Amino acid sequence: MKAAKKLLALILAAAMMYGTLQAAASGAETSEPLPLVDIDYGALKNVGNPERAGAAVAAAIEGWSPQQKADSGYIEEITAFAEAAITAASSISYLQGKEVYITETSFEEAAERAYEAVREVRKALSDAKITLNRDIRTNLRMNLVSGSAVSLIATIDNSASYISADAITMSAGSVAVSVKVANIARMTNDSSFIITISPVLDGSYPPSMGVGYTFWIAINKLIEESVTVSLARDSLSPEYLSAFRGRTVPVGGVHNKATDMLDFKVRGNGLYVLKENPVAFSDVSGLDQETAEAVGFLAARGIVSAKTDTLFAPDDLITRAEFAMFITKAMYVFDPSLDGGFADVLPDAPFFGAAGAVRKHRLITYFIKNERGSDLFEVDMPVTRTLALAMSAIALNTQMRYALPKDAGAYLNGYTDRNSIPNWALTYLALAKRENLIASDGNTLGMLMPGANITRGEAALIVKRLYDKLW
Repeated sequence: MKAAKKLLALILAAAMMYGTLQAAASGAETSEPLPLVDIDYGALKNVGNPERAGAAVAAAIEGWSPQQKADSGYIEEITAFAEAAITAASSISYLQGKEVYITETSFEEAAERAYEAVREVRKALSDAKITLNRDIRTNLRMNLVSGSAVSLIATIDNSASYISADAITMSAGSVAVSVKVANIARMTNDSSFIITISPVLDGSYPPSMGVGYTFWIAINKLIEESVTVSLARDSLSPEYLSAFRGRTVPVGGVHNKATDMLDFKVRGNGLYVLKENPVAFSDVSGLDQETAEAVGFLAARGIVSAKTDTLFAPDDLITRAEFAMFITKAMYVFDPSLDGGFADVLPDAPFFGAAGAVRKHRLITYFIKNERGSDLFEVDMPVTRTLALAMSAIALNTQMRYALPKDAGAYLNGYTDRNSIPNWALTYLALAKRENLIASDGNTLGMLMPGANITRGEAALIVKRLYDKLW
C-alpha cells in the first residue's frame, strides 16, 4: 500500500513538472499576477475635442509594460476608457429643456467629431503597440442642459436609424437613456419610440428603498430590444448596488466609471429604484475570495439565486437549466415567456424563458431529440467546462463583437489535455482563455479538464467574468 502511494506521488510530481514545462513553452501564464488596472476617469473632464481624446488615452497607457499591453484585462480597461473618451470628445448640448426629438440629423456634428476621435484614439493605441480584442463602440451623447435635472422625455424618429454610431445617449442631469442605433429601425417601424423617465414624489416608497428618487420609466410600445437607463447613484456603494423594478425584483446594472451612474437595462414600463442589496449565504465562507465575491455580486443583481433559503450550494454540480438562467440573466436576454420549443421544458418552469433565450441567441445550436423527433434541452444534465466556456465565449463574440482568435493553439497548447477539447469548441475556448473567462484550469497538472462537470461556484465565477465584459 505504501509503495503504491509512493508511486502515485511520483507520477503526480512528474505530471506537475510536465504541465509546468508545457505551460512555459507555450506562453501560458507563469509570471507574477499583474497589479489591478487603475485608470483615472477624472481625466475625461478635460476631453472636449478629438485630439484630447487621443491624448487622454496616450496618457492612460503611459508607462505600461509589454506584459500589461498584452494582458486581456488591461486591454479591456483601455478599450472602455477609449470609448468613454470618444463620447466625451463628441458630446453635444441641447438647450430646449427636458424633451428632445431625435432624427437622423440630431447627431450629425457629434458623429463627425466621434469619427475624428476614433482616429486619434486608434493612433494612440497603435503608437503604444496595443491591439484591441474587440471593436470600439461609439456612443454619441446629447446633454440636455436646461429644464429638470431629474426628468427626461426622448422621442426617437425612424430616421435616427441612419445615425453613424453604435449607440446614442440622451442625458438630463442625474438621468440618461441610451439606445443602440442598430435597434432603432425595429423599434420605430410603425411609429416613433418614446421613453419618459420621471421621479415619483408621492412618498409611495420609503427612504430605506434607496437614496434619491424612485423613478417611473414609461415606454410607449412593446419592444423586444432593451434600452439602457442610467441613474445617479448618489452616496450608494457600487459593490452591491442594483436597480429594482418595484420593491422586490432586482434587474442588475453596472457602475459606469465615466459617469459615476448606475447603468441598467429595461424593456417596459415600471417603477425603478436603486438600492444596495447584499445577499448573505451561509455556505460561501469557505470559497476562495474571488468566487465568494462573484456569488455575492451576481446575487445582489438577481442573476444567481439560492438553492434553499440560505444556501447557495457552491459545490453542487450545476445543471443546464440553472446555467441557462445564470447566463441569460447576465446577458439581459432572459424573457420568461420566450418559448424555445423544447419537449422537456414546460411553460410553467422557472427556466422556460432561459431555455428559449439560449436557443434564440444560439448559445447552443445542437440538441438531442426524443423518440418523437422533438428537441430536448436536457434540463437536469450537468454542464461541462467546455459547454459553459463555449456559451460564454459565444456571448462575447455575438453581443460585444470580441474577435475570435485566429490561432486557437496559441492559447490552448499549454494544456496537457488539449486534445480532449472537441473540435467545434476549440476557437471558443481559445477566446475564453484569452479573455480570462476560465475560472479554473481544473487542477495543478496543466490540464483544462474540458469534459469535467462544473459546480455552481465555478459557474458563478465564469458568469461574473463574462458579466464584467458584456456591459
